[in-house]
Amino acid sequence: MKTIGNSLSTAALASLVFIVLATACGGPSIRVAPPPPARAWPVEAASRLYRDDAAPLPDTIREVLTDQTSFAQMWAQATSALDDPPPVPGIDFAAHMVVVVGAGRSNPGDQIQVDSVGFRREADPRNPDREIEVIYFVVRTVLESDPFPGVSYPIEIIKVDRSDAPIRWEEREAGEKEAAEL
Repeated sequence: MKTIGNSLSTAALASLVFIVLATACGGPSIRVAPPPPARAWPVEAASRLYRDDAAPLPDTIREVLTDQTSFAQMWAQATSALDDPPPVPGIDFAAHMVVVVGAGRSNPGDQIQVDSVGFRREADPRNPDREIEVIYFVVRTVLESDPFPGVSYPIEIIKVDRSDAPIRWEEREAGEKEAAEL
């Protein structure tokens, strides 16, 4: 009986070692179904309403505006450092919304932009058994690798199609060299 027990445990151990090695070497493994693919698209140049590095907005901003009054107030703040600020663009807020991203106090040469906008499905925080669709914005901050002394306040304002989906922000950071390669 001892021989049979040892044979079984040796066989079980050999099987376990084989499974571990096969998995580590890229062999068969347990796979979980990937989440449904996200739909995303780059922000077109025509959707970029304003970009500057002298906007006197000292805090980091990630904001979505859905009415003309809020937009006009933000526009006035963002352009207040200009001698001759441009007029507030007219936006049809029934069809569009405005996204404002700001890097806050930064080094001269640092930049910020919304690279892309997309939709994806994720677990509903109130009911994990259910999924919801969210809109997400990929925000890229590019850091100057050898900045001049001084301060800047990079900001970008874009227009996108309106959505009432919950909002998510995806932050990406790159140095000047990496950004040039993109």
